[in-house]
Parts: sequence; C-alpha cells; structure tokens
Amino acid sequence: MAQKERTTKRRTFQHLSMSERGETKAFSREGHGATATAGKIGRDKGTVSREIKRGTAQQLNSNLT
Repeated sequence: MAQKERTTKRRTFQHLSMSERGETKAFSREGHGATATAGKIGRDKGTVSREIKRGTAQQLNSNLT
C-alpha cells in the first residue's frame, strides 16, 4: 500500500553566515555561553554550540603534532 502524502516535515535549516560565525566567536571569547549567544544572533542554541565546538578544534600538522 503506497502513501499518498508525506508524513515527515521538510527540513529548513541553513548554514551560518560569516558574520554570524564572527559574532559567535566574539561572544564565546567574552565568556558568553551558547544559549546567550544564540539569543543575541537569533539562532538555535544547538547550532551555536556545534559551531563553538567546531571552531575550537585544533588542527594537526602532517606529522601529527
């Protein structure tokens, strides 16, 4: 039996703009948490917390140092 209508919602998320990424970095340097930063830039706190985690990861050199 085939379904005639979709049962899931269409996802509508977007990437952060460069200015939003800069604001996120600046607010986190000032000591603001993900919730406060998300409220200031108008994004979800999960998006902001992932961006903070992603931005603080250290890159390894080719010799793994």
